[in-house]
Amino acid sequence: MAASLLLLTSARAELGRALDQTINEVAQEAAKKLKQTSFGDIKNIAVLPLWGDCTPETKNYIVNTIQSEIIGGPYKVMERNTQAWDTLLGEIEWGNLREDVMNADTVQRFGRIEGCDAIVYGTVRECADDPASGRAVTRLTLKMGVVETGEAKWSSGEIKSVRIVGPTALPRTNMDPAIIRAINQLTANAVAGLKGKNVNTSNFAFFPLLGQDEDGYLTEVLQAELTKAGCNPAPIAKTEWQEYLVANSRRPESVEAMRDFSKRKGYDAFLYGSVNECRIIQRKYKALARATLTMVGTETGEAVWSPGEIRGQSYLDWLDIPGIAVADPLVWVVGGVIILLIVWRAFAKLFKSATRPR
Repeated sequence: MAASLLLLTSARAELGRALDQTINEVAQEAAKKLKQTSFGDIKNIAVLPLWGDCTPETKNYIVNTIQSEIIGGPYKVMERNTQAWDTLLGEIEWGNLREDVMNADTVQRFGRIEGCDAIVYGTVRECADDPASGRAVTRLTLKMGVVETGEAKWSSGEIKSVRIVGPTALPRTNMDPAIIRAINQLTANAVAGLKGKNVNTSNFAFFPLLGQDEDGYLTEVLQAELTKAGCNPAPIAKTEWQEYLVANSRRPESVEAMRDFSKRKGYDAFLYGSVNECRIIQRKYKALARATLTMVGTETGEAVWSPGEIRGQSYLDWLDIPGIAVADPLVWVVGGVIILLIVWRAFAKLFKSATRPR
């Protein structure tokens, strides 16, 4: 238990460092793209505070990095430390994902700032890490608006950075090591099969597996393996999925419900499945995991990958076998018969010896 906690703490720290790297990478890339632009009628620009669902410190860091990196480029960066700037910025709602607030009329209001030709504004679309997959990602979009006309002169498009440090899905404390090995083998087989079919895995929803997936562990491991293999699964949280099902009176196994959900969220495809078996077969002294998986294209509703049943198995550790054998009634019966035969044979020899003529 202590080892698991130590592993989790270490993994979380590594994932945090990976997220910091993605933040820095998108800031550097944004500055690089902005520096590569050149508009003859724009000399002085101001980089505004960003929108987005992340900490103020993160947004400030990105803005400060962009400002420092574009110094010496085609534009002069204006400082925003005057009362005129404070007053104007105070009139704008800096909520989450409010880039639409910056319409032409709002952009033109910055013409009140003397010498300002254009403003750069944008949104941190995503800044998060996922312990289950070991994936950290930051996404940013920027635009440049001309204060004289209000038009958007330039757009960066989506700037994205992803770092994968490996899965941190920890085995449940009550899981037999053989079960864990069987699950690992199953997920490895599944990923190899999917990658071997040359299916587009850049943007797909991954729904929680149904069936005998204790505590969602197999779902977590499969998600981690997919990510490590270069796929881009978007795990659908059980709570979010359940809310959708309740609101739309759907059942969790409904493929049409998954397709509708994926369409609403903008995914190109979705992966779903069921764990048919995940247990120890005592008299064979091995663990077996069986699952069926299917990937469906959101637009067509047709399966793009459906390998049938995927298996993984592992024999028990030799130290576990005596305990299982002792608990098996059949072993006791067979053992009893063998002991009786041995005793009977010993008595038969003694009787034969005692009755032999001298």
